[in-house]
Amino acid sequence: AGSAFEDTTKQATDSAHAASGRLTDTTRLVADQVKSLREFTTSPDSANNLRRVTDQAEELRQILDQVGVAAENHQLTLVRVTEEARSQSEKLLDTVKHSERDAFLNAASSMVDALHQAAIDVDTILDGNLPADVIMAIDAGDRGVSVRRLLSRYTPAGAAAMADLYARDRAFTQRVDRYLETFDSLLAQANRVDRSKLLHTTFLTADIGKLYVFLARSIGVMQAAE
Repeated sequence: AGSAFEDTTKQATDSAHAASGRLTDTTRLVADQVKSLREFTTSPDSANNLRRVTDQAEELRQILDQVGVAAENHQLTLVRVTEEARSQSEKLLDTVKHSERDAFLNAASSMVDALHQAAIDVDTILDGNLPADVIMAIDAGDRGVSVRRLLSRYTPAGAAAMADLYARDRAFTQRVDRYLETFDSLLAQANRVDRSKLLHTTFLTADIGKLYVFLARSIGVMQAAE
């Protein structure tokens, strides 16, 4: 796409130079014709040269007609080349945007998996050992079960317990920090590829975003969520 854009731009430049040269040559020729006409009309033999003057006047008219056609064609060419260049530029931008978005969505999938695992780790520390039904759900592919379990603690008392454990348990602190940092990174990347903030809002309103808000408020930090 980049090569095609450069080609169309070069064509526009070459066309402009060619038209400029043609107009310069034509202007010089017109000036010569005017000078010649002036000499004929002031010459003592002007009557004898009337036919030649008439012929040159007709030739001059034809030249001027050609100049008008050439200018019109040149203008149409520039319009066409400009439209092609704009189209190529838009296609290039669309390709870049789609590539960035696809790359982000692939990375986001891995990051969401990492968030689910961090939630499982936090859930495990809070409960000591996960209930059998929770383990079965995780093994069956329900990676979001711990996220939902943690959200069930989203109360003033639950937030206080979370803050207390965060302050005194290093392993718990590391896992909560990992969750917050991963989610912050997810939002930052989403904002780079989606200026409308639609992805930002989608992630924040999902369960993983609600858990982010719960954890961040519980330990007294709010970053990307605000």
